[in-house]
Amino acid sequence: SYSAGAGVFAAKRVKAIHLDEDPCRITTYGEKIYNDCLSRIIDSHGFLIVTATPILGKNWMYYRLFRGNQDNREDRTPDPDIRCWTVSLLDNVHIDEEAKMKAKGRMSQDEIERRFYGVFSTLSGAVFKEFREDVHCLMEEPQIDASWRRIRAIDLGYENPFCCLWIAQDEDGCLWVYDEYYKAQTLIKDHASAIEQITASHNE
Repeated sequence: SYSAGAGVFAAKRVKAIHLDEDPCRITTYGEKIYNDCLSRIIDSHGFLIVTATPILGKNWMYYRLFRGNQDNREDRTPDPDIRCWTVSLLDNVHIDEEAKMKAKGRMSQDEIERRFYGVFSTLSGAVFKEFREDVHCLMEEPQIDASWRRIRAIDLGYENPFCCLWIAQDEDGCLWVYDEYYKAQTLIKDHASAIEQITASHNE
């Protein structure tokens, strides 16, 4: 089980693995469990199946599996070896229609999108439910004025990733995140070195 920890998933090679639900719902080692399972099917040319409801929103599963990217960036070419299908709970003929409608009527819109339609509707779900990628993210480089106030925000973490954001505040008080450093299982001194290099690249 996921609760047994990532180590139990690092074993001999197998032909096929099925992970039921995102392991991050149970443990902070979620993505590591996925990586260990991948290593078990390499030699056997096997396959790995993940069936999950996207309760946690746009986390690693969204970027690596649903979008098919390998480095948590949306501007990369999808992995041709990854296939995804989305199904709706409403299509389940084994659940009474009245029960479906009652359950749907008791949920918020983002819960309906995730639980009924399998949509990765938010970035983090539990913290910033109002976050929408199509509203709050720019695909092109933001135009940052040199006179704007600069802010650097850090969220410490080891198993849960360490994060540093570079932010500019415009004249209207709007905050523009123009760079990000995001990494897990790394020492503070190495984070500090990476942050210094990224800051130097901004020529600020």
